[in-house]
Amino acid sequence: KFKAKVLKEDIWGEKKLAYKINKQEKGFYVLLELELDWKNIIKITKNINLDKNIFRHMFVKKEL
Repeated sequence: KFKAKVLKEDIWGEKKLAYKINKQEKGFYVLLELELDWKNIIKITKNINLDKNIFRHMFVKKEL
């Protein structure tokens, strides 16, 4: 949908959070390495913010 290419998927699984977020003590961690146009990050962020199951996310630009 966002024309992103998944380069690497690393599922860390369920972990205890450092502090409670939305009364939750555990979270499910997934690390994705994506190749996509930077404009699509804005669209992906909008979709993530609408999903009540995702309460933290982060995008980091990887230098080549």
